[in-house]
Amino acid sequence: MPRVFCRDGGWVYGTHVPIRRDSGVYCAGPDDRVPCNQLECEQCSSPVKHVEGVKVRGRWSKAGLAVLYDSSDPQVWLDDVDTSPEYRLYLCRCCWYSTPGANPVGHLDTKDIDHWACAGHPSDASD
Repeated sequence: MPRVFCRDGGWVYGTHVPIRRDSGVYCAGPDDRVPCNQLECEQCSSPVKHVEGVKVRGRWSKAGLAVLYDSSDPQVWLDDVDTSPEYRLYLCRCCWYSTPGANPVGHLDTKDIDHWACAGHPSDASD
């Protein structure tokens, strides 16, 4: 199946813009406000997950990130994050980014995430 890709390698948004479940919805043009739901990390080969309402306080080790990435227990998060309704946390097994705003993944304000990119969306899906 042909795939289409988000402009600028994909976008991350705070919670003011919902992430769509339909994998065929993507950021095609400059006026689209669509968080990419198909982000993948080229370094650790993991899909990028997101958690609503989370602002990170400090830094996590790569080993700690892997534990968080695999955990379905919200208690694991409590010591290292603040709840903040406008923030969305994005993470893979090797890095994370928390934002209330809108940013293309190729231009995030950290050099640690230069290996996230849109992995592609099915070209014939509808919303």
